[in-house]
Amino acid sequence: MVLWLSWSLTWMMSLPTGATDLDIRILIAEDEALIAMQIEMDLEDAGYRVVGPYLSLPTCLEALKTERIDAAVLDVDLAGFDVFPVADQLQEAQTPFVFHTGRGSHERILARFPDAPICKKPAEVTNLLKQLNLPASIG
Repeated sequence: MVLWLSWSLTWMMSLPTGATDLDIRILIAEDEALIAMQIEMDLEDAGYRVVGPYLSLPTCLEALKTERIDAAVLDVDLAGFDVFPVADQLQEAQTPFVFHTGRGSHERILARFPDAPICKKPAEVTNLLKQLNLPASIG
């Protein structure tokens, strides 16, 4: 938990002073289209810029190379593949993320990412943002 809070605080301190609408970019990795669209709409309504949503592991990994990512919402299972390679890269970059899962994979997640927050699907965007230490609205 301490490590996760340290990353979050480091990240928040790196944000530009006076951040306004659309300055914070949140990646969505979600293979269920309706859930992805709902998260996307809710984040945009709250003033965040959405990167994605990405429905597969390869497209999500490519986005990490080409996009600026400030935070991420990660479905654990992306079309049959673990999202862990994405989480590994985000963790290495000290970018906060939250796992958003509908499966009982909490033990597996915590074994690899003991400090990462987990929200059960379907979670309200306000809860996802809270787990990312972000305000419910910036717009």
